[in-house]
Amino acid sequence: MSRNPSVSSPSGATETETASSHVLSAAQLLSGDSNHLKVEVAKFLESVRAA
Repeated sequence: MSRNPSVSSPSGATETETASSHVLSAAQLLSGDSNHLKVEVAKFLESVRAA
């Protein structure tokens, strides 16, 4: 059974940390976009109901 050298190396850990930071940032941006879209849809539906 061979070991994956990037898993146990410091540079592999750094790459993993960097990748996880990017994933977290993307998830936070998507969450913000989702909240904004929810507000916009609510405004739109309210304007449709008022018409």
